[in-house]
Amino acid sequence: MLSSSSSVRLKICRQPGHQLVEPDVNDFVVVLRQNVYWQNIAPVNGRQFTAADVVYDMDRMYGSWRGFTTPSPYASSDVISRAAMNSVTITAPWTIDFHWTTGNPENILETQLDQGQLLRITLLQKLFHCGAILTTGIMPSVTGPFILTDFVDSSSASFVRNTTYWGTDERHPGNKLPYADNVHILIIPQLPTALAALRVGKIDLVENNGIQSANSMKTTNPGIIQVAIPQAAEGMALCNAQAPFNNLQVREACQLAQNLPLITQTYYNNTVSPIPQTLTLSTMGGGWGNPYPNWPADLQAQYAYNPTLAKQLLAQAGFPEWFHYRFAWPIIPPILI
Repeated sequence: MLSSSSSVRLKICRQPGHQLVEPDVNDFVVVLRQNVYWQNIAPVNGRQFTAADVVYDMDRMYGSWRGFTTPSPYASSDVISRAAMNSVTITAPWTIDFHWTTGNPENILETQLDQGQLLRITLLQKLFHCGAILTTGIMPSVTGPFILTDFVDSSSASFVRNTTYWGTDERHPGNKLPYADNVHILIIPQLPTALAALRVGKIDLVENNGIQSANSMKTTNPGIIQVAIPQAAEGMALCNAQAPFNNLQVREACQLAQNLPLITQTYYNNTVSPIPQTLTLSTMGGGWGNPYPNWPADLQAQYAYNPTLAKQLLAQAGFPEWFHYRFAWPIIPPILI
C-alpha cells in the first residue's frame, strides 16, 4: 500500500502511484498515498493508513528495531538485503525514510517485496488459524478492495466489497472500485478440474494456467479471455569472481550465444519479451532506468544473437573450442533448468 498522489517518476510498487524520491544512493524517501483507510474492523476500526503502519511492519519483517529481535518467517527479502538496512524512520505522517549501508536496486526490490506482503501477511497469519477467526469473530483487517467474510480450509473463501476502498477505475476515474459486490474463491487442487469448470461456465477465473494448456484453450474455447501475468522464476547467475567468468570476453560470449528471440518464440510461446531489461525497468515497475532502445548501438550489439562473434571472443579468452564448467543446483523444490 505504499503509494503517493504526486507524480515522481521513481516507481517501484505494483500498486499505482507508489513513488520514490532519491536524495542519495543509500537513502530513499517513500511518500504514501493519503486517504487510504483500513477496513472498519477492530482494532484499526477504519482509521487511515499511515507511515506508522509501514514502519511497524518493517520492524516486524526485519526483526531489527523497536522490540523485534528475529525476522518474520514470512519476510520475502534475503538476508543480505536485510543486513544492509540501517534504519526505517517516519519523517512525516505519510513519509518513510529507508536507509541502507549500501544502496542498490536489489535492496530496493527486496524492500518492495516485503512491503508488498504488509497487508497480505496480516491476513495469512490469521488464516492459518481460520477456525479461531470464524468462531470468535476475530477477522483480519486490510486496506484492499474486498473484506473476508468466510474461510473454509482447503475448500473456499468468500469476500464482500469494501465500500471505503480508495481505488478508482483508470479508464473511468469517476467510478469507484471494485465493481463486484461479492467474490467467492473455490480451492480446486486439480487444474484439469478447474479448467473443466471454467469451460462450462461454473467458475469465472482460473489462475496459473500453463502456456500449453492456455494455447489449447484458444482453440477449444476462443471466447474465454486470457491474460498473461508474469510469474516468479529461478535463474542461474555467473560467479564473476571465478574463472572462466572473471573474464569479460567469456561473459559476453555467453550472452551472444543465446538466441533470445527464438527462445521467446519456441519455449515461451511469445508470452515474454526478448528485449533485455534492467532490474529497475522490469521487476520494479518501470518509470526509471534506461530502456534498451536508448542503449548505445555497441551495447545493444552485446545482447544480440551472434554465435560467430561468441566463438571469436572465447578464442581470444583462451578457449578456442569450448570450456567445461559444472553448475551445482539444489533441486528443492524441483525445478526445470
